[in-house]
Amino acid sequence: MRKLFLSAVLVAASASAAELTGVWGCTVESDMGSGTPTFDLKQEGTTVKGTYSGALGEAPVTGSVAGSNFEISFAFDQGKVTYKGEQLPADGTLKGTIDFAGQATGTFNCKKKKS
Repeated sequence: MRKLFLSAVLVAASASAAELTGVWGCTVESDMGSGTPTFDLKQEGTTVKGTYSGALGEAPVTGSVAGSNFEISFAFDQGKVTYKGEQLPADGTLKGTIDFAGQATGTFNCKKKKS
């Protein structure tokens, strides 16, 4: 009985884990204005790497995943941009907040373009 319960818990936990590998099209609303950046990400376990492309140019991205939550960041001329959010289980979209090197804040929503 205990093994069955542990198996059910593990299946439920893995079902809610974020999977960020793929190309993501995002919409951003912030104190600095709006934009539509793209992220090309690859997740290996809890580590995320990839590329940002948008109004701030192109930059390498690094980050991490914990359950359905994630944090990714990249550097630009004036500091570090950090996206913190979660992958929503209903449709797999990404949603959260952005910090632009302490100079501005905003929100984002992303949909997967391709895997």
